[in-house]
Amino acid sequence: MKEIFRFRFVILFFMVISTFFVIPFIFSIRSTDSASYGDVISIQSNPVYTANEVKIFGVPDYQQQSKWPNSCGPVSAACILGYWSSLGYPDLLGPEDTDELLIEDLINNSDYTSNEGTSVWALEDSIEIICNDPDLNNTYGFNATYIEDAQYYDFKSEIDAGRPLLHITYDHQYYDDHSFVGVGYSETESAQWCIDHDNWPTTPEDVYIEWNAFSNDIMRVMPGYADDKIVSGYIYTTNGIGIGGVTIQFSHYDYQRDIWLTDGTALTDDNGFYSSTIYYGWGGHSESAFHTGKATPLKTGFSFNPSYIGYEDVITDKINQSYTGSPPSLQIYGYIRTSDGAGISGVLMSGLPGSPTTSSSGYYSDLVPYGWTGTVAPVQSGYTFSPAFMSYIDVTSHFSDQDYTGLLVGNQPPIADAGSDREVKEGKKVELNGGGSYDPDGTIAWCRWSQISGPPVTLENATEFDASFTAPEVGPEGELLVFRFTVCDGVLQDCDEVTIEVTDEEEGGGNGGPTCAVTAAAIGSPLMEKVDILRQVRDRYLGKHMIGRVFVRLYYKYGPYAARSIEDHEVLRRWLRTGLYPIVGVSYVLIKTTVLQKMIIAILITACIIIAKINSLSKNRYLFGNAG
Repeated sequence: MKEIFRFRFVILFFMVISTFFVIPFIFSIRSTDSASYGDVISIQSNPVYTANEVKIFGVPDYQQQSKWPNSCGPVSAACILGYWSSLGYPDLLGPEDTDELLIEDLINNSDYTSNEGTSVWALEDSIEIICNDPDLNNTYGFNATYIEDAQYYDFKSEIDAGRPLLHITYDHQYYDDHSFVGVGYSETESAQWCIDHDNWPTTPEDVYIEWNAFSNDIMRVMPGYADDKIVSGYIYTTNGIGIGGVTIQFSHYDYQRDIWLTDGTALTDDNGFYSSTIYYGWGGHSESAFHTGKATPLKTGFSFNPSYIGYEDVITDKINQSYTGSPPSLQIYGYIRTSDGAGISGVLMSGLPGSPTTSSSGYYSDLVPYGWTGTVAPVQSGYTFSPAFMSYIDVTSHFSDQDYTGLLVGNQPPIADAGSDREVKEGKKVELNGGGSYDPDGTIAWCRWSQISGPPVTLENATEFDASFTAPEVGPEGELLVFRFTVCDGVLQDCDEVTIEVTDEEEGGGNGGPTCAVTAAAIGSPLMEKVDILRQVRDRYLGKHMIGRVFVRLYYKYGPYAARSIEDHEVLRRWLRTGLYPIVGVSYVLIKTTVLQKMIIAILITACIIIAKINSLSKNRYLFGNAG
């Protein structure tokens, strides 16, 4: 047991020592200034490939050599300059230069040491010195810009623009402090990957490095503006007039993604002139097939000849790069109608190039050239028009809804006469007569009857001078029906109204009718106010239902006889008044109370009936018990 215990103690002691000394030692090796060539081989076994992967092709992949330890910065910069040398900047390397000489030039013009490598600030200066060396005729205006804590968008934008860049890591878990050549990117939903050329001979040409906090420094290397070239020219119409407002779009073709990328735009002035600056060598070499440039004129509705001009390897100014533009034909159209919306045909549209005339619906249309100026006036014998004309200046778009209203010269409006107001009985046929209507200076083209108020009825011959309808059934108060008669001479209109009062066939008339007055006289003056309450019950409740209307008709038919028979009998009159008090009371509740009040009264009455019924049942049970 002691041996086993000692053995376990030794293992535990070894694990503790490993935790505190061996593992930190391993990580201390990876965090040195010069990471070994083999450190990153393992992460290349499963590179990330996605559908959204973009690369720049043709970037050389120079390697570090033993004579230049820690030279990742100058070697990466040399790869970038070698790329630009193949795209129109041949003097970067010189006639006899090789990639090794270019790397040595970059090293010699920086603060390179074999132990520390090169600082990014010195590398910036070294790149600009080599790219702008007057001894090599390098007046390209290249500039190198170091961006600390860059965004992924900055890296991606350089790739999209076709410019390789330096990608720099600090304290990276695999690369420590290292420089690469960024040549592409690969994106997934959860991460962004930089595609880089590494310059270690033991690593593949392309390595995938995830964009994170340890790999977010870049250095742009791009042509500057010291030796920009000019592209200029004119854009004319076929008759030699300059076309202003034309956009000339400069773009280059990305072969990998099969798309055109915009590099800039220019805009023509009022004379049709444009001018733009582009960097030296824009367009690329035709044999390299990396980039092909073109300038395309654009303006809505225009077509141009040529449709674009292609460019390759622009190393001199390009002037007189001119185009011929064909402007679109523009349409002017509208309607000419009378005041009531009827089209006027045969109207000449004077002033339009095609001298069109209106159709049967009053429609006209014509084409005018781009920039046309003129005045259009409708002309038709016997008519005046509003507006009298329309003016157009420098037409550059279509003109719709160019409408006019035509009026007959000297035309007087017709006079409508719907007849006199009158009273009719319910159920009777009613004749409407507009025969009194006339047109002072012509004939009436059409007429029309329409009902504008009252219970709806069916009009017969509503488009004739004489129309008719059947008076509807009405209550004791009757109804008012209003009809409008409209006449038109084809241009102008007039209208008149007539009111028809429909009364109840059996109603005596007046406020409550004569029959009610006879009844009130028979009953006597003390109940006159109560009689008014009964009239309101008749109008609001009885008159709206069939049974109630039958009761009202019977009452008015036989009531006067009953009233006369009791008029001279005071005892019968007193008995009648006594019998009317409950009816008047109920009528008062119906007329003078709200819905809520009616509900409360109904509940109270119901409760009283129920209580009375319960008391009655209790009394019966008590009597029945005594009998038993």
